[in-house]
Amino acid sequence: MIEMTLEEATVESLADAAVIMAVGVGDRHMSNVLLGRKEFARVAGNPALVAETKIVRVKVEGEEQFEELKGRVKEAKGELDPDVK
Repeated sequence: MIEMTLEEATVESLADAAVIMAVGVGDRHMSNVLLGRKEFARVAGNPALVAETKIVRVKVEGEEQFEELKGRVKEAKGELDPDVK
């Protein structure tokens, strides 16, 4: 799992991620999975699979940065998970 700030979360650094999460908005105890929710659920119970899956957690500070991150994910991957608004 890779943790980074919004500044570090460039389109290039997000492009090959299998799972992208935002932390710092919404429920403090739950990450907002922007991309790869099914993949995250598949590997979550298996530490070996987690280790070989590129999971990126991006620290955001508020809704404005969350919206900016969503735009970068769309640019890097062409989409967000269907239930992300």
